Amino acid sequence: MNKYIYILFIFISSHFVFTQKLVTQSSELELFKTEINSIENKSIDNSLFISSYIEKEPKPYRYINLLKRFNLKHLLIIEPTMAIRYSSKGFEVYNENSSSLWLSPGLRMSSNIPLFQMVDSMWMYIWADFYKHSLITKENINYTDDLFVYNPNYNTSFYTLSVKPKNSIDFDQSQAGISLLSNNFEIIFGKLNSSFGSFYSGNLSISNNAPPFPQILIKYKHEKFIFSYLIGSLDSNIPKSISEDSLYVDLWEWDNINLLSNQLSSNRSQVYPRYVAYHRIDFKPKSNIRFGIYEELIFSRSSIPFSYMIPVMPFWSSQHEGGDLDNLFMGFDFDVIFNSNNNKNHRIYGSLLIDEWAPFSTFSKDERNWFAYQLGYSRVDNLFSKELLSKIEYTKIDPRVYNHRFIINEPKHYGYNLGFWSGNHSDNIALVFAVLLKNDNYLKLSYAFTRFANESNSIDLLEKQYYDIEIDFLGDNYNYRGEISLLYSVLLKKQISLDIDLSSFNTSGLYLSDDFFDITLKLRYNITK
Repeated sequence: MNKYIYILFIFISSHFVFTQKLVTQSSELELFKTEINSIENKSIDNSLFISSYIEKEPKPYRYINLLKRFNLKHLLIIEPTMAIRYSSKGFEVYNENSSSLWLSPGLRMSSNIPLFQMVDSMWMYIWADFYKHSLITKENINYTDDLFVYNPNYNTSFYTLSVKPKNSIDFDQSQAGISLLSNNFEIIFGKLNSSFGSFYSGNLSISNNAPPFPQILIKYKHEKFIFSYLIGSLDSNIPKSISEDSLYVDLWEWDNINLLSNQLSSNRSQVYPRYVAYHRIDFKPKSNIRFGIYEELIFSRSSIPFSYMIPVMPFWSSQHEGGDLDNLFMGFDFDVIFNSNNNKNHRIYGSLLIDEWAPFSTFSKDERNWFAYQLGYSRVDNLFSKELLSKIEYTKIDPRVYNHRFIINEPKHYGYNLGFWSGNHSDNIALVFAVLLKNDNYLKLSYAFTRFANESNSIDLLEKQYYDIEIDFLGDNYNYRGEISLLYSVLLKKQISLDIDLSSFNTSGLYLSDDFFDITLKLRYNITK
């Protein structure tokens, strides 16, 4: 009898496992739910600090499967996606504010293939997502630069002006990959967004601000620790019309910086390669305590150095052996959930990124400490019998962090920052109050204020940085972006979500209009934002 129960248990467990997918794009609602459950249960969920991750349990609803009539189960699923968005001020897509309609039809394909059906099951998950975007504006806007520069919610790797209709731009985005998954490890080869760190507003090392990039991601998972290794290909935005010798000349020694700017915005048919290598280990001595350490390298080569492809090889010494040409970061982050005297659970989390550090001159006047840091706090309360998640996060990035004397080693992908979205010489404070309502509806009140250095002399500052000349943080002249937003998201029939977002902006030096009010409406089907 026990034998048959055991076999039934294995069958049920295997069926559950093989319906699990790899989550590469978390919705805001799922992030809030996960954090609330972690705080209430005093247990740090892995998806709070690493993305992508394996789906914990299948959703109670599924989207339309175009191949349902073929009865392929989970072996092949093709689902439509769609978003219709309207913004009265154009999604901050460019420096001009004009009402915009944004259409995003697409398809999502996935396949779960069981390989080994035992208690420690193994399966293959394959996916491909494609989204076609058309953004139509009311006025004729002269798009010449990158899009969404000051909007951390969106990005794109390219865009083109549309022939029809006029006053519109087209761009598309895709993600795809093949992964080998189990309860103990993940091996992922694909083009996707990865993120490492605990912050809702963005992380310091690898965040999801930049477009997806091709990568190999390996994780080994244990109850007490997780080891992660990533190596990926980035777009440098540097055309090969610039001589290769110039890439390893100090940027302040360039004869004509204006020539550089012109070439970076010219024909991008061929660009120099740029890569990122990253490894980290996260320890969980207790379910409510986590701390992680990592190394990250930004580099460019005609071929990737073999030592960077060894997951456990220390990058610190490897890049020394290569002549100190590459851009090395080290970092530390942590999560702690604790109980206070009033029997409330609280979450404190933080992060420190070290771009360069001279330990023996840490407190001297000519210190060489290029740091960025973050600190966050969350708690859960009851509001009219509903769960209320309250969060506050602060990020400060030193003027010297993310910079490099060689332009090829900037930590960027298609011009977007690979780490925190606002880049170096900036700070950001974010407050979030989210109330979970019934039927997967929620209400969010948020405030964000970001300061950016107004650096018309950024090349001079870079030279000062490498000659250990003190640089004041921000100073008296800086640009800023302030936003207060009220969002209501409701799940309609057939898994269609309606988002109503009212936002008031107070800015300086970023847009043609400094102060403006925006109304954003979204109808989303099978798409996260």
